[in-house]
Amino acid sequence: MVTFEKNFLTLCKNKMIRVPGIQRDYAEGRRTTRVNEIRRLFLNDLLKVIYSPSGDRLHLDFVYGYDRDGAFEPLDGQQRLTTLFLLHWFFCPENFKNDLILNGKAVLSYATRQSTIDFCNELVCHSASEICKKKSAYCKQKEELPLSLFLMKEGWFKWQWRYDPSILSMLVVIEEIDNLIIQNKYQDPHYENLKNISFHLLNLDEFDMGDELYVKMNARGKQLSSFDIMKSVLEEEMQIQGLSGSETEKQWRTQIDGLWINYFWQNYCKDKNINDIPNIAYDDVEGKVEMQLKRLIQRIICVQFYNRVDVDYELWMIGKQLDFENVLPMYCDLAWKRRTIERKVNFPEKLDFESLITDINNLFYIDGGQIHNASDFLNILWLPEKSLWDEYLKDPEKDLQVAFFAMILFLRTYSATELLNKDELIKEFNDWMRFIRNTVLLRNTQQQIDKSEKERKAIEAIENIWKKYRTQNSSMREFLSNLDNISGLANVSLEEERIKSSVQLADSNWLEEIENLENNTYLWGQIIAPLQWSMQPSGKPVFALFKSYAEKLQKIFPISDEYKLRAALLCVENYGNWKKSAEDLYLCENYFNRDRSFKNFLRSQESSYGEVIKKLIDLWYAEFADCVTFDELFEELRKRFEPQDWRKHIVRNPSILEFASNSKLWYDTNTEHMFLRQKLQSDTQHREIFLAYLWSQIDQDKAIILDWYPENGNSNTLSISTNNICIGLTNGGKYLYSDKNCSQQVLADEAIIEKLQSLHIMK
Repeated sequence: MVTFEKNFLTLCKNKMIRVPGIQRDYAEGRRTTRVNEIRRLFLNDLLKVIYSPSGDRLHLDFVYGYDRDGAFEPLDGQQRLTTLFLLHWFFCPENFKNDLILNGKAVLSYATRQSTIDFCNELVCHSASEICKKKSAYCKQKEELPLSLFLMKEGWFKWQWRYDPSILSMLVVIEEIDNLIIQNKYQDPHYENLKNISFHLLNLDEFDMGDELYVKMNARGKQLSSFDIMKSVLEEEMQIQGLSGSETEKQWRTQIDGLWINYFWQNYCKDKNINDIPNIAYDDVEGKVEMQLKRLIQRIICVQFYNRVDVDYELWMIGKQLDFENVLPMYCDLAWKRRTIERKVNFPEKLDFESLITDINNLFYIDGGQIHNASDFLNILWLPEKSLWDEYLKDPEKDLQVAFFAMILFLRTYSATELLNKDELIKEFNDWMRFIRNTVLLRNTQQQIDKSEKERKAIEAIENIWKKYRTQNSSMREFLSNLDNISGLANVSLEEERIKSSVQLADSNWLEEIENLENNTYLWGQIIAPLQWSMQPSGKPVFALFKSYAEKLQKIFPISDEYKLRAALLCVENYGNWKKSAEDLYLCENYFNRDRSFKNFLRSQESSYGEVIKKLIDLWYAEFADCVTFDELFEELRKRFEPQDWRKHIVRNPSILEFASNSKLWYDTNTEHMFLRQKLQSDTQHREIFLAYLWSQIDQDKAIILDWYPENGNSNTLSISTNNICIGLTNGGKYLYSDKNCSQQVLADEAIIEKLQSLHIMK
């Protein structure tokens, strides 16, 4: 069997490359997570050759095929050859254009589909550099478009080509080449370097075999998984760093194929019935197990760069699972540029395998023959029914990434193995991670860690806090009780943790009460309000007061009926937040992460830590002690404390607030009417609050309510067809009432209610 080393241009110098009909479509451009990763890695390797000033080489293994009808038909290698064709087209200078044309047609052809042949023939007639220039000008003048969509807008691109999977795949690859050049800031390509991309050509004419050979050769074994690719990339990096044969490499191989992967195998099988396991497809389970370990390694690689000097924080602070898939390609790109172009052996982003191995090892411990992770020592959850470990291996938001970094910091001092059977250390671990959860969780802080810059500052703050703790000979609670404010974390959250740590140190009775209230699924770690409500002039909270407020808060939150809660508070006072010259009124929302949420209301000094909720609870104890539930309280409350302004209509039927989907009301100072605003914008629908109440109390088959937009004026009306009644608005908070007699009266709201009740119209 004779093989020859070839490159793309030498293969197609005097003959066409024709993909036979038995081959599948071009698949390098499929948009799946796995193909995205493989494509990116492969194209990066190719681009490194093209932009290498020292003439780097790349070998692509074997290409199999035979000559037929004046063309070479590949049986194995068509994906690589098509990618090389696109790469040559992208970088081909005008004077080398004929390299890709043979007898007036493209050197690459597909026998699978005529549309693919037509596209290849058309593509070589156009210059990639000119297309990129046109696209750049178009994006500046009109709209930003990826290269694939811009090509589809070209006059020569036929509409039916949009349905050819090979063409669509080619467009994706062309776009990816363009994106990688921009992302890596490549300059000055070397077209002549393309000849340095080679492969071994095996011509099968000598075997006298037909297309059945293709079937045999494509069944020779399973493809590398994305986990295998990751291992290969990291092992290659070890070789580049000169770690081959070192103790570090031996430990890496031992752990990745031993303790680490065994943990995920054990974790997968622990809830499975032993009789079912033989019936589970091994390949499926293996893929899930490997993916979990891959995710962990990717994330710990990012953790390694969080506190490095001269490292681009934003690049490594990755928020979503698909972004994590780019960690290794990003690293390989950077490492290649540092080593090849900048000629640096050591650089800020250089992977430290010893630290990587240590950080991962610190996470695991063995107890009773079973492998556990460090979070098993924690008696706190990250979110209700969600553990820090499990959520981190899914799609961690930036706050969770900061929290996991904090856990790594602790475990670098006391590994999971060291924590085993050491109750004091486990207590310190729990106190540290509870502090982290309470101060960085998006729900719990006004200074939300939702952007990379905030994440960076939070990480710096936590690292500084940890360093201070390590220099003091005190327990975590003692340390936190005297913690100073620090940039990067919200001061109100730090103040809360100081208070909690202080009272827990002074009196063990606080431990259970604080933990119970922190575990309320709405409050969840943030309880500054009841601490402040029970505060003495001396600056210390009273335990009995705190306990009584905590008991009622547990009955109010989590919120069972958001409209009833707002109505109950309106019975106490007009608690809303006025904006824009006392015209826009925001009632609190029950969402966790909004500025106007009850969460924020309860931690805000401006609201005296939700003072109106304290007043409601005080009233509960003083006037309605027999009410066991919040619903019972509300029914009694509105009987005795119904307001006498617009609030009474909400108290009578809280559900009318549903129209104000963002809890926003608007007061018209000219007419003195209050309106429900359907959305936050001022140009949305408005519904007058009394008319909304009436409409809810009338058979709606017989009534029509007309809302208004600002451009139509405040022309709300309620029409009751069966009685020819129409109710509209007039100034002074009054209403125009007309009936079938066409007489019109100016009436107050209660007078209208009396009329409708006398007519038996209201429910």
